[in-house]
Amino acid sequence: MSYGATMCSKMTDERLKAQLMTGTQAPSSCRVNQLIQDIPQFGVDFMCKYKSGDWPMYPAEEGTCKVWV
Repeated sequence: MSYGATMCSKMTDERLKAQLMTGTQAPSSCRVNQLIQDIPQFGVDFMCKYKSGDWPMYPAEEGTCKVWV
């Protein structure tokens, strides 16, 4: 939770587009969400719907990276 809080930010669509085109890092939301969704226990602890296309924070096992587990 504290890792996500350190990356918490809000930006306009225009600012996001500019960052994607010229920035050297992914937007904060991607930097947090992409990491967390590969930790299976996150989906369990926060009761995310499993294997649902609408809930990318708990993807099917074949869609996750195994580096962090």
